[in-house]
Amino acid sequence: MTTRLCAQDEVHEGQAIECPDPRDPEGASLIVLRSGGRVHAFLNICPHAGRPLNWAPGRFLYSLGQLVCAAHGASFRPEDGYCIGGPCRGESLKAVAIREVDGAVCLWRARPSPNTRRARARQSLRAQARTVQIFLRLIHATFADLPLHRVYSPLTTHYSPLFKTPN
Repeated sequence: MTTRLCAQDEVHEGQAIECPDPRDPEGASLIVLRSGGRVHAFLNICPHAGRPLNWAPGRFLYSLGQLVCAAHGASFRPEDGYCIGGPCRGESLKAVAIREVDGAVCLWRARPSPNTRRARARQSLRAQARTVQIFLRLIHATFADLPLHRVYSPLTTHYSPLFKTPN
């Protein structure tokens, strides 16, 4: 499964371009760049402060073969997104799987197998069951000791019977 990001000839050696991330409805973007003849893509989020790396829409600082964060000056290797200098040294940009297909750079999303889907559904169901179990334990711990046959009256500062029994 692929989704087209841009044309191959839009991505020049030693330059980075910005492409919208089709997976994110809130408008996040991707950095697409070519280094050593290969195209690489990363989320456009600096690991230091979570800000975009570009200094203007579609404009990135590219100095001495490194991608540079416009906000904090962190330098990233273009081939793997590893930060070699700046406040987030040792961290990496989040890589995005892409492929070059028929003259286009495409986002690559491998289709999960049915077994993987079932496993995810099972895992999600178990997580929801754990949440319900924790909630029920909390409710039990909170209300288990309350006398359910009597109600607290703040006006009289004592418990009174919930139902009056006929004499």
